[in-house]
Amino acid sequence: MIIAISCDRNFCRMVSDTFGQKETVSVGLISSLRDRHEIASNDVAILDLPYLTPTEITKIPCKVVILTSVPKFEEALKMLKMGIKAYGNRMMHPDNMKQMVTAVRTGQIWLPPDIVSRLITALPADNTPLTLTEELSERETEVAKLVAKGKSNQEIADTLDITVRTVKAHLTSIFSKTGLRDRLALALHFK
Repeated sequence: MIIAISCDRNFCRMVSDTFGQKETVSVGLISSLRDRHEIASNDVAILDLPYLTPTEITKIPCKVVILTSVPKFEEALKMLKMGIKAYGNRMMHPDNMKQMVTAVRTGQIWLPPDIVSRLITALPADNTPLTLTEELSERETEVAKLVAKGKSNQEIADTLDITVRTVKAHLTSIFSKTGLRDRLALALHFK
Protein backbone atom coordinates (compact mmCIF):
# COMPACT_ATOMS: atom_id res chain seq x y z
CA MET A 1 0.00 0.00 0.00
CA ILE A 2 1.11 3.56 -0.74
CA ILE A 3 0.07 6.15 1.84
CA ALA A 4 0.03 9.77 0.66
CA ILE A 5 0.30 12.16 3.60
CA SER A 6 -0.47 15.78 2.82
CA CYS A 7 -3.08 18.45 3.41
CA ASP A 8 -2.68 19.32 -0.28
CA ARG A 9 -5.40 17.43 -2.18
CA ASN A 10 -3.56 17.90 -5.48
CA PHE A 11 -0.51 16.13 -4.05
CA CYS A 12 -2.62 13.22 -2.81
CA ARG A 13 -4.40 13.02 -6.17
CA MET A 14 -1.05 12.98 -8.00
CA VAL A 15 0.17 10.07 -5.83
CA SER A 16 -3.14 8.24 -6.30
CA ASP A 17 -3.04 8.77 -10.08
CA THR A 18 0.52 7.41 -10.16
CA PHE A 19 -0.11 4.21 -8.20
CA GLY A 20 -3.84 3.71 -8.70
CA GLN A 21 -6.68 4.24 -6.27
CA LYS A 22 -6.72 0.58 -5.12
CA GLU A 23 -3.04 0.81 -4.11
CA THR A 24 -3.16 4.28 -2.53
CA VAL A 25 -4.60 5.68 0.70
CA SER A 26 -4.58 9.43 1.26
CA VAL A 27 -4.20 10.84 4.76
CA GLY A 28 -4.22 14.52 5.63
CA LEU A 29 -2.27 14.31 8.89
CA ILE A 30 0.26 11.88 10.33
CA SER A 31 -1.91 11.53 13.43
CA SER A 32 -4.57 9.96 11.18
CA LEU A 33 -1.97 7.45 9.97
CA ARG A 34 -1.22 6.30 13.52
CA ASP A 35 -4.86 5.31 13.94
CA ARG A 36 -4.58 2.79 11.09
CA HIS A 37 -3.71 -0.70 12.34
CA GLU A 38 -3.33 -2.41 8.96
CA ILE A 39 -0.01 -0.75 8.04
CA ALA A 40 2.60 -3.30 6.97
CA SER A 41 6.38 -2.93 6.94
CA ASN A 42 6.38 -3.11 3.12
CA ASP A 43 3.99 -0.14 2.88
CA VAL A 44 5.45 3.17 1.76
CA ALA A 45 4.37 6.51 3.20
CA ILE A 46 4.94 9.41 0.80
CA LEU A 47 5.03 12.60 2.86
CA ASP A 48 4.68 16.13 1.56
CA LEU A 49 7.38 17.97 3.54
CA PRO A 50 5.68 21.38 3.82
CA TYR A 51 2.84 19.78 5.78
CA LEU A 52 4.69 18.00 8.57
CA THR A 53 7.15 18.49 11.36
CA PRO A 54 10.40 16.50 11.35
CA THR A 55 9.69 14.79 14.69
CA GLU A 56 6.55 13.22 13.21
CA ILE A 57 8.60 11.33 10.63
CA THR A 58 10.20 8.99 13.16
CA LYS A 59 6.79 7.82 14.40
CA ILE A 60 5.69 6.32 11.09
CA PRO A 61 5.65 2.48 11.21
CA CYS A 62 6.60 1.86 7.56
CA LYS A 63 9.11 3.01 4.95
CA VAL A 64 9.10 6.80 4.57
CA VAL A 65 9.58 8.90 1.44
CA ILE A 66 9.84 12.69 1.70
CA LEU A 67 8.93 14.91 -1.24
CA THR A 68 9.52 18.65 -1.26
CA SER A 69 9.22 21.55 -3.69
CA VAL A 70 12.96 22.16 -3.96
CA PRO A 71 15.21 19.29 -2.85
CA LYS A 72 18.28 20.50 -0.95
CA PHE A 73 21.44 18.57 -0.10
CA GLU A 74 21.52 19.58 3.58
CA GLU A 75 17.84 18.78 4.02
CA ALA A 76 18.36 15.37 2.37
CA LEU A 77 21.15 14.56 4.84
CA LYS A 78 18.98 15.60 7.78
CA MET A 79 16.10 13.44 6.55
CA LEU A 80 18.39 10.44 5.93
CA LYS A 81 19.65 10.69 9.51
CA MET A 82 16.01 10.53 10.64
CA GLY A 83 15.58 7.23 8.80
CA ILE A 84 13.78 8.15 5.60
CA LYS A 85 14.34 5.86 2.62
CA ALA A 86 13.86 8.36 -0.23
CA TYR A 87 13.87 12.10 -0.80
CA GLY A 88 12.97 14.02 -3.93
CA ASN A 89 10.94 16.61 -5.79
CA ARG A 90 7.19 16.54 -5.19
CA MET A 91 6.62 17.24 -8.90
CA MET A 92 8.72 14.33 -10.18
CA HIS A 93 7.56 12.38 -13.20
CA PRO A 94 5.25 9.46 -12.31
CA ASP A 95 7.71 6.93 -13.79
CA ASN A 96 10.45 8.25 -11.48
CA MET A 97 8.07 8.05 -8.53
CA LYS A 98 7.34 4.40 -9.36
CA GLN A 99 11.09 3.69 -9.60
CA MET A 100 11.61 5.42 -6.27
CA VAL A 101 8.96 3.31 -4.50
CA THR A 102 10.29 0.10 -6.09
CA ALA A 103 13.79 0.96 -4.86
CA VAL A 104 12.53 1.69 -1.34
CA ARG A 105 10.54 -1.55 -1.20
CA THR A 106 13.67 -3.53 -2.14
CA GLY A 107 15.68 -1.94 0.66
CA GLN A 108 17.48 0.75 -1.32
CA ILE A 109 17.84 4.43 -0.62
CA TRP A 110 16.59 6.72 -3.40
CA LEU A 111 17.85 10.29 -3.89
CA PRO A 112 17.96 12.70 -6.83
CA PRO A 113 21.10 12.20 -8.95
CA ASP A 114 22.55 15.62 -8.08
CA ILE A 115 22.29 14.87 -4.34
CA VAL A 116 23.89 11.43 -4.84
CA SER A 117 26.74 13.11 -6.75
CA ARG A 118 27.29 15.66 -3.97
CA LEU A 119 27.16 12.92 -1.37
CA ILE A 120 29.76 10.88 -3.23
CA THR A 121 32.12 13.80 -3.77
CA ALA A 122 31.80 14.80 -0.11
CA LEU A 123 33.21 11.44 1.01
CA PRO A 124 36.89 11.35 1.93
CA ALA A 125 39.16 9.35 -0.37
CA ASP A 126 40.29 5.99 0.95
CA ASN A 127 43.60 4.62 -0.28
CA THR A 128 42.70 1.01 0.54
CA PRO A 129 43.50 -1.32 -2.38
CA LEU A 130 40.47 -2.00 -4.56
CA THR A 131 39.91 -5.76 -4.45
CA LEU A 132 36.78 -5.70 -6.60
CA THR A 133 38.69 -4.40 -9.62
CA GLU A 134 40.11 -7.89 -10.22
CA GLU A 135 36.61 -9.05 -11.17
CA LEU A 136 35.95 -6.10 -13.48
CA SER A 137 37.12 -5.46 -17.02
CA GLU A 138 39.36 -2.47 -17.64
CA ARG A 139 36.43 -0.43 -18.99
CA GLU A 140 34.17 -1.42 -16.06
CA THR A 141 36.89 -0.29 -13.67
CA GLU A 142 37.08 3.07 -15.46
CA VAL A 143 33.29 3.46 -15.20
CA ALA A 144 33.33 2.49 -11.50
CA LYS A 145 36.04 5.03 -10.72
CA LEU A 146 34.11 7.79 -12.50
CA VAL A 147 30.97 6.88 -10.53
CA ALA A 148 33.08 7.17 -7.37
CA LYS A 149 33.99 10.71 -8.43
CA GLY A 150 30.29 11.56 -8.55
CA LYS A 151 29.97 11.66 -12.34
CA SER A 152 26.56 11.18 -13.96
CA ASN A 153 26.00 8.60 -16.70
CA GLN A 154 26.14 11.36 -19.31
CA GLU A 155 29.42 12.72 -17.91
CA ILE A 156 30.91 9.21 -17.88
CA ALA A 157 29.78 8.66 -21.48
CA ASP A 158 31.36 11.96 -22.56
CA THR A 159 34.61 11.22 -20.71
CA LEU A 160 34.98 7.71 -22.14
CA ASP A 161 33.54 8.57 -25.57
CA ILE A 162 30.78 5.95 -25.30
CA THR A 163 26.99 6.12 -25.21
CA VAL A 164 24.90 6.48 -22.07
CA ARG A 165 23.37 3.11 -22.94
CA THR A 166 26.85 1.54 -22.85
CA VAL A 167 27.53 3.17 -19.48
CA LYS A 168 24.30 1.64 -18.15
CA ALA A 169 25.32 -1.77 -19.53
CA HIS A 170 28.71 -1.49 -17.79
CA LEU A 171 26.99 -0.50 -14.52
CA THR A 172 24.64 -3.48 -14.75
CA SER A 173 27.64 -5.76 -15.26
CA ILE A 174 29.54 -4.10 -12.39
CA PHE A 175 26.60 -4.54 -10.00
CA SER A 176 26.20 -8.16 -11.08
CA LYS A 177 29.89 -9.00 -10.64
CA THR A 178 30.39 -7.16 -7.35
CA GLY A 179 27.07 -7.77 -5.63
CA LEU A 180 26.80 -4.04 -4.92
CA ARG A 181 23.25 -2.71 -5.17
CA ASP A 182 23.51 0.87 -6.38
CA ARG A 183 25.75 3.80 -7.35
CA LEU A 184 26.17 4.95 -3.78
CA ALA A 185 27.40 1.53 -2.61
CA LEU A 186 29.75 1.41 -5.60
CA ALA A 187 31.06 4.89 -4.87
CA LEU A 188 31.52 4.08 -1.19
CA HIS A 189 33.53 1.02 -2.08
CA PHE A 190 35.74 2.86 -4.56
CA LYS A 191 36.18 5.89 -2.30
